[in-house]
Amino acid sequence: MVHHSDVNVCAASVGRHHWLEEGFRFFIITAPLIMLMGGAQGSPPWVAAFIVLNGILMHWNVAIRFGPLERCIITPAYHRIHHSIEARHYDKNFGVFTQLWDRVFGTRHVPAPGEYPETGITRLSGLRGWALLAPWPLIWLDRTDGSGPKKH
Repeated sequence: MVHHSDVNVCAASVGRHHWLEEGFRFFIITAPLIMLMGGAQGSPPWVAAFIVLNGILMHWNVAIRFGPLERCIITPAYHRIHHSIEARHYDKNFGVFTQLWDRVFGTRHVPAPGEYPETGITRLSGLRGWALLAPWPLIWLDRTDGSGPKKH
């Protein structure tokens, strides 16, 4: 929710996550990748650089298009759909490096030319700042409209 609360998705959004997420990320993504690469000494530095640069690129706040590549790799326009506040974009474009899994699971939405939706979380009420950093169950205490914060 912290990551998706950014109404101005940009390269800095790649590092905007809830503090508890980093623990999960390490055990679910980072540690298995390190083991697959043969341990910390076996992981080439370019792998880490690629992962970081990919995250920055996909959150880049630009409306440029990548032509035919737009149909296979994750571009800023493609990933912006994932952050969109429009109902038709809910639960779309989860891919990080390629669109393969979005194709397989039916979550793919290739943005039309000129499609550049607003981003953020709707119905956040007054929940901003430190309240977003509280552990998950505590954020529901701040709901003012009875529904609590929602991704969309």
